[in-house]
Amino acid sequence: MSAMIDIRDLHKSFGDNEVLRGVNLKVEEGTTVVILGSSGSGKSVLLKHIIGLLEPDSGAVYVDGEDICRLSPRELSGFRSKFGMVFQSSALFDSMTVFDNVAFPLIEHREGRSDDQIREIVESKLALVSLEKAAHLYPAELSGGMRKRVALARAVARDPKIVLYDEPTTGLDPITTDSVNDMIEDARRELGVTSVVISHDIGSALRIADYVAVLYEGRIIECSTPEQLRHTTHPHVRAFLQTWFQRS
Repeated sequence: MSAMIDIRDLHKSFGDNEVLRGVNLKVEEGTTVVILGSSGSGKSVLLKHIIGLLEPDSGAVYVDGEDICRLSPRELSGFRSKFGMVFQSSALFDSMTVFDNVAFPLIEHREGRSDDQIREIVESKLALVSLEKAAHLYPAELSGGMRKRVALARAVARDPKIVLYDEPTTGLDPITTDSVNDMIEDARRELGVTSVVISHDIGSALRIADYVAVLYEGRIIECSTPEQLRHTTHPHVRAFLQTWFQRS
C-alpha cells in the first residue's frame, strides 16, 4: 500500500498560539485512521490542512502524491473532488429532501451527467446507507443517526478517494454511535475509500481504526493499531486511555 496522505513536519500558529508543532503522519490508501485528542488539541486545524482550507506556516501535506500546499486556488478547488466530508452537525440543507441533499454536489458539479444519471447515482448512494426509502423525507424528520448516513451518502456521491469525518459521534447516544461506527466501516469496505476521522471518542477509535494517531501538544505522539494502543507505554496516552477504561 502507498500513502494516500503524507503530512510532513507541519507547523501552524495563530498569533502566539502554536497549534501544530511539527505533525508527521502517513495514512495508507484504503485504511481508516482516527486522529484522537482532547478538545483544543488541534484536530480540526489538522483536518483543515489535509483538505487545503488552511495553509501551513511550514511543512507539507501530500495527498495522492500531490503537494497541495503548492497548488493554486483554482487547482486546489478541482483537487478537492478527491475528498468527501462528513461534518459534525451533518450540515444538511433543511429545506431540501434527502434525495436533493445527496444530489446537490452532483448538480453543482454536473460533469456531463444527465438528470437520469444523477437520479441513479443518488439512489445507489442511498441504498449504500440503507436509506433508499427515506429519499422523500426532510432532515427534520430523521434521527441523528439517519442524518449522519445522509451526510455520508452526499459525501461519497462523486466517488471520492478520501472521506473525512469531523467528530462523527459527538453528542450521540450509544446506540446511534454504534450505527455511525457501522456506517464508517461499511463505507471503507464497500467503497474502498481512505478514511480520516477526528475524534475524542476512544471507544469508537478502538473499534473502527486501522491506526490511531494521538495528537498532543501539537504533535502526533503515537500512531499504532488499536491493540498496540491498549498496551502503550507513553504516559500521556496511558492517562488519556485510562479515563475511558474507568468509565467502560
